[in-house]
Amino acid sequence: MLDKIQPNLPAGYTQQVNRTGGAAPVPEQSPRPLGGPAAEVNLSSEAVALQKAVKAAQETPDIRADIVQAIQDQLKAGTYRVDANTLADKLMPFMK
Repeated sequence: MLDKIQPNLPAGYTQQVNRTGGAAPVPEQSPRPLGGPAAEVNLSSEAVALQKAVKAAQETPDIRADIVQAIQDQLKAGTYRVDANTLADKLMPFMK
């Protein structure tokens, strides 16, 4: 069931709801002093390994220029060949 939004609520409506809600006022909190003890975080070995893997992935180029150049050279020379059976085998999982 959907509730309709009332487009024209009377002025002060939210203050009226807040007053009748009976909620206790929120006490003000004093700010924490600067220069206090620092928080310490200990990461699990799995988290450290994940950080290393993410860093390695970020540092790896998106395009392997050496492979691209080799394929371009083969295309220009007319020696680039595609094995139809291998291509079909790799496409099959996407056809199911």
